[in-house]
Amino acid sequence: MTFILRLISFIILVSLFLFAMLSKSVPAQLLFAIFATVSAFFVVYETFSMIEHIKKPGFKILTSAVSALMILFMVFYEIQIMMFLIAIIFLVIGMWVFMLFVYENRDKYVDKAVNSLGVFMMVAVPLSFLVLIYRVDPLLLLFMVAVTKIGDTGAYLAGTLSNKLLGGKNHKVVPGISPNKSYEGVIGGLVCSVLLSFALAQYVFDPVSLNPAIESLDKHTIHFALMVGIVLFFGGFAGDLAESVLKRTCGVKDSGNTIPGMGGFFDFLDSLMLNAPLFYLYLLYFDV
Repeated sequence: MTFILRLISFIILVSLFLFAMLSKSVPAQLLFAIFATVSAFFVVYETFSMIEHIKKPGFKILTSAVSALMILFMVFYEIQIMMFLIAIIFLVIGMWVFMLFVYENRDKYVDKAVNSLGVFMMVAVPLSFLVLIYRVDPLLLLFMVAVTKIGDTGAYLAGTLSNKLLGGKNHKVVPGISPNKSYEGVIGGLVCSVLLSFALAQYVFDPVSLNPAIESLDKHTIHFALMVGIVLFFGGFAGDLAESVLKRTCGVKDSGNTIPGMGGFFDFLDSLMLNAPLFYLYLLYFDV
């Protein structure tokens, strides 16, 4: 039953995401805005729910709402770094007002304020780079997500197959953090990411560059596809490990149960958390 729910959720999410990325219509933009806003709210909310298990409370609703509003505004208004500053200002002001006029137990307030700002910077800010990439070109976001997720899938399949062929003795990468991840899986996932990067690069990069000072070169070289594929695989792998560390530390299996059969939004987006800022910086400072 869990597999069926997971499959249905996967098909629905992929279908909606492809429509949002490939269609130039207003409904597609609104769909992306809804998806991005809801994702931001629940990823932040789920992070608070996890750290509450280790007695690290925060202003869960306030921080989640500010994060969601920041993402929503970024979809429609090109203000980039100013949106970060505005969101942080509103978050800080809201917490100060809450402390001065509402919060009664001020002894615990400082911890909650620091935890809230920490979660915002650790989770909401990296997620916002997905929106920045989308505003450059939705195809770039589709490319990044596809190359990252094919790496996840390839690593899982290669790891599972190698474990069976080697009688359960494949070579673990970090057994203390994520016992299912193996070097065989890393190789398989890396190959998948690089191959898909080769296949899609010539259709995605037209060329696109956020830095007009960089002169155009040949965008479809082996070097470019190789580097992007490698960076996105290991960035996704690191993001996945980071969430595994957090979940293990907090003693939880999944970040939540918001997505039927798939866990929470954090579980779905963990591999993109580091890749979004990495890929945007690549677009910003390198010739693509």
